[in-house]
Amino acid sequence: MNIIRLYLFFSSITFLSGIIFFALYNQWIVFRSPFNISEVVMPCGIIQKKQVTFYYFHADKWKTDKQEILWSDKVDKNIFQVINAWLALLDEERITVKKVMLQSALISAADCVYLSFDHNILNKEETIFKKWMVIEGLLKTLSLNGIKISHAQLLVQHQLMQDVHLDFSLAWPIHGFMKI
Repeated sequence: MNIIRLYLFFSSITFLSGIIFFALYNQWIVFRSPFNISEVVMPCGIIQKKQVTFYYFHADKWKTDKQEILWSDKVDKNIFQVINAWLALLDEERITVKKVMLQSALISAADCVYLSFDHNILNKEETIFKKWMVIEGLLKTLSLNGIKISHAQLLVQHQLMQDVHLDFSLAWPIHGFMKI
């Protein structure tokens, strides 16, 4: 009789240990150390206002517009803010057909920024020159506002941007192809 109780006791302990291990493995139960340094809330970076100049090509000439935006110490956040404000300006000036927003801006170790838009910023009915000038305006806005990157890869929904006239399979140099 004692052996049956002993087997029953060890079987119950093993069964409960298995349930606890399963819950820990699936993170239903989480143990945290109160002394975990990595979870200490660090103050967010320095944020200040900065006057930014936007460049765009409209009515066969280059135009500029200045706005104040929030500027932080993180380059990818600054790029995100600058491009979304630039896209809003293009929408106001009716250069783009529909409202376009930047979904994400990621910077690689080679100083190439990957810009993913929610829609194509180029109107497929426009001429090659006008499409090119939209891209040059974007690149000029980034480079002349002190953003330190070398190339820009343009994406739509995290896929390569498609256009029948312009090639987006490679990243474009941030200084563009024109001497403006």
